[in-house]
Amino acid sequence: MNHSQPTKYRHVPKYAFISPQLWILSELMKVPLIQALLAVGMLSSFYSCLKGAFPLVTYITAYLLLYVSQNLIEKRSEKAAKKHVKQICEEVTREAPGVNVKSWDDITERINENIHSEGDWPSRFCLFEGRSCYTFFRQAILCPYYQSQETEEGARNSGEESQSLRHTVNAYEESLERWWKMFSKELVYYNYTDAAQQKLPKNIHSSKFSWASFFVLKVFLRADKILAFSNIAEFSLSFLVMCYLVPISKLRSYILLLTAGSLFGLVLFQIFLALFVFIFPIPWLLGTDHLMTWWAIISDINPGEDVEKWDIVAKTFNARWTVDDHCCLREFFFDGDHCMKTFRKAYPREILENEFWIKTQQDLVPFLKRALEASRPDSLH
Repeated sequence: MNHSQPTKYRHVPKYAFISPQLWILSELMKVPLIQALLAVGMLSSFYSCLKGAFPLVTYITAYLLLYVSQNLIEKRSEKAAKKHVKQICEEVTREAPGVNVKSWDDITERINENIHSEGDWPSRFCLFEGRSCYTFFRQAILCPYYQSQETEEGARNSGEESQSLRHTVNAYEESLERWWKMFSKELVYYNYTDAAQQKLPKNIHSSKFSWASFFVLKVFLRADKILAFSNIAEFSLSFLVMCYLVPISKLRSYILLLTAGSLFGLVLFQIFLALFVFIFPIPWLLGTDHLMTWWAIISDINPGEDVEKWDIVAKTFNARWTVDDHCCLREFFFDGDHCMKTFRKAYPREILENEFWIKTQQDLVPFLKRALEASRPDSLH
């Protein structure tokens, strides 16, 4: 248990497991099909070891299983959550969470408990965290509702279920507006002089690629903590599987090969991600709550094309991202120019004419419009 987090979240995996991978592995072991596959694999390995053979296919299958399991667990989690859409709507109506992560964690705590008590999930850890619940709400409830309102039949539907859903959506949209106003008030009292004194990554790193490399490494290691425990667990699991599958006489060479291969793969993966972050914008790393925070800061500072003001936006967001995720990463944006170009590349003004984006992000459109207005060249005071 991560004791630095609130103890009331007993049924939110984010607070009970060191990493999502360990949660996935834990839930995976509760799936009957996986249990059967593991049993068959172990028996096959034991039989092969007795014959002195090396069942390469069995090993590769077991190793791949560890990587493809995430999608399996997420799909099963969504399927279980869909049976409790009514409760999720009731919780959203009552809690009015906006994009407040803690409020969504509260909702997730109660939803996970209910899903388990009704026998739809083997443990009390169905949805990983509040952000997972929020994403599910937007994809499975909010977007279908908006799409239904585009048809005459959907807009005129006055049934009890439709009225209840409309009430939930209205409560959610109002909570977004309330969150924006409250956060804007926080920014009014925020001392931007303190932000101005903070250092940007461009003042710390010798180059943008150096920043991208360290940025990826810190994200991968979860902010300067010891190498993600899930990776150690994965390596240990691989080692145990090797012991089962490889004859003792060849075990040493296979362990060396596995270690070298894992380290080489890790380095290559980091270089690839660093290049990706260096070349492309990185809003894909941000959740909806982070995006709203970013837009609110832009709207408040009103930077236009003033790079110095964009520096303040970058510093303020970097610090805010640290507070929200407790990850000691004050390096999300390299500098103000990077922040400005990332915003404009990710959100060109034409995006408001993109039908697909409007349909999937309809609840966020009013807030993005405010940020776009504040980023216009003629918006300078």
